[in-house]
Amino acid sequence: MRRRISLSFAFVMLLAAVVSGASGSTEPAESVIASGHAGPILGLEYDDKRGLLFSSGRDGTVRLWDAASSALLQTVQVTRLRAEKIAVNPVQPQFAVVVTDTTGSYALSVWDWEQGRQLYRLPLKEDPQFLRFSGMGSYILWGESSWQSLKIIHTADGTPVQFHPEGFGIVGFAEMSRSEKTLMTYQVSGRITYWDMASGQQTLDLECVPYLSGIRMSRDKSRLVGSTGREIYVVDSVTGATRGHAALAGVLAMDFSPSGTEIVCISGTGGLIRLTSSGDSLAPSGNQAKLSHPTALLSYGSNTLFAADSLGGLYSIAASGDAAQMGRNVLADISGFDAAHGMLALGASGGVRVFTSDMLTRVATPTFIRSFYMQNPLGAAPGLAFCSDARLVAWRSDASGQGLVALDTTGLSAPGTVAGAFQILPFGFRAPVSDLRTTANEAIGVEAGSVVRIVDLLSGASRFEVKVPGASTAVRVSPTEIIVARNATSAAEGSLLRVNMATGETVALKGRNVFTYMLLLDPGPPGGIPTLYSVGVDQSGSTNLLRFEGPSFAAESLLDSVPYVDLNVALALDPDTHVLYATLGQDRTLAWDGTQIRVIDLQNAAPRRLLARDHLLFSLNKDSTVTVADGATGAWLARVGLFQDGEWCVIMSDGRYAASTGGDMNVQVIANGAPVAAKEDYRLRIQMQ
Repeated sequence: MRRRISLSFAFVMLLAAVVSGASGSTEPAESVIASGHAGPILGLEYDDKRGLLFSSGRDGTVRLWDAASSALLQTVQVTRLRAEKIAVNPVQPQFAVVVTDTTGSYALSVWDWEQGRQLYRLPLKEDPQFLRFSGMGSYILWGESSWQSLKIIHTADGTPVQFHPEGFGIVGFAEMSRSEKTLMTYQVSGRITYWDMASGQQTLDLECVPYLSGIRMSRDKSRLVGSTGREIYVVDSVTGATRGHAALAGVLAMDFSPSGTEIVCISGTGGLIRLTSSGDSLAPSGNQAKLSHPTALLSYGSNTLFAADSLGGLYSIAASGDAAQMGRNVLADISGFDAAHGMLALGASGGVRVFTSDMLTRVATPTFIRSFYMQNPLGAAPGLAFCSDARLVAWRSDASGQGLVALDTTGLSAPGTVAGAFQILPFGFRAPVSDLRTTANEAIGVEAGSVVRIVDLLSGASRFEVKVPGASTAVRVSPTEIIVARNATSAAEGSLLRVNMATGETVALKGRNVFTYMLLLDPGPPGGIPTLYSVGVDQSGSTNLLRFEGPSFAAESLLDSVPYVDLNVALALDPDTHVLYATLGQDRTLAWDGTQIRVIDLQNAAPRRLLARDHLLFSLNKDSTVTVADGATGAWLARVGLFQDGEWCVIMSDGRYAASTGGDMNVQVIANGAPVAAKEDYRLRIQMQ
């Protein structure tokens, strides 16, 4: 499995401490959080030669499963976007996966899973109709819905193979011979054509059923199966003749059994359907599987059928029709996320867990990891923020209700300390709050109805209010002034307003964005002039990261921009180093140190939110794990998992782990491609609570 050798000096010291704290000698290994996808599985592919099942999902991960034991072997975080269609190289430890965002932008990402690194990424015009590796893995093939739609690249470096014979139409499926000398294409006009790869000459042209989609090929490459939307057809790939068809509407996926005698389909109207293919006929067979949730994907293994449901569940289905769940999401859906010196707080609708550890302060020799779990009294997904007075404040983050509570964190890191319960605070807001920030004694929020209000945390008294149409967030920049971000597409004066709390006067802050949805203030060193950072969208639809400086924040400068709307930017500032981090753009993490901006390789992470403290970068990922990384290099140091039952684990990058008693069952240690027998050998020998 993958190994990482580029580590910061601090982590080398950490690694030495971890190894010395473990019992016995152990072989190199990798610990994984044994959880299914968080959200729907969007791609499923079985690797015949290795006996591995690959799944990709909306959480941006590709997961490798041992088909025989159903064990999760590896999770590769490939994107902060969605990971969809997937293909596996039959020779090299590589996969290709289609990644996409909500704007309809697609890319092909090719990975080496043993090294855990992306080899390259190529833009795609659209969602491809199919994605395949060639028989010896030398090429990757896909098809677009346009004339001369077949695309072929060299797997090694992604360079294109120029193969476009005259009259080449829309290709719905393609396959190379095992020798890679012959190419077969199915054109949606209803033709199967064979080509010589070296010369590009057509060697055979056959008429067959037109307008087939979702095509799969039998293992011996003798037949194709596809759907017209109302019927499925089995087609002889050598003669083009129809070898059976059946009325079946709304087919979502289909596949051949290894012997080719059975075809299994998922129908939007009839669930999972098995058909026997014999001669020129298709007939329903017995042993129809019944799953607890509707399935959307399937793939046949060597003797087992695998199916995925819309909730991220993965099932193995025996020939008898008995279904066993082999993967499910066990991670809590984290909404609350904040860090303080030596502390990390994670909150879900069920409860809040606070971790304290000297590991979170970058000490060379960590000695303890302690955690405390409190029931969530709000009854909904919470937001979390550490205050400067050692309190942890929680509020409802769903903007559909009211609630504000606080926990005194003083002394939580002391051995034997038992955390208390949250104390209810007066809710001084007049309506549900969509955005909230806290300090030691106040909260500033944007209420439904576009009212920006500041309330006293202890008394709930309203200290200030102002109505700003389209308000999205606000930040206090001085004792007498706040800046409000808004949607001002129809206002010439811009999307930022300076508000004087003493007089109520508002002054537009000139800037290029017409809609600003994120603000972050760097107060600077003591006695210095603060800097304001914002993220928003301009009139052209570009998303911009801006900096405002000067006594009145009048000097605007552009730090970075992407030419499309990106509403999922994460922003964080390390108060110690004053380095700004941002995820503007697809799968990029930027670091701005005040003089230059650079891209850092934030490993093992797909951020939906970022935090920075004590030279560390914390990423709340799409699958609800939290990556702890070196703030300078992006190298990952640990991965934290909070489970739905409140238990937890911490995975170290050298393969060792710490976990609560109940969380231990959700950790798997992999060595030489298989789960180890003595997992306890890889548990950290440090003080825990």
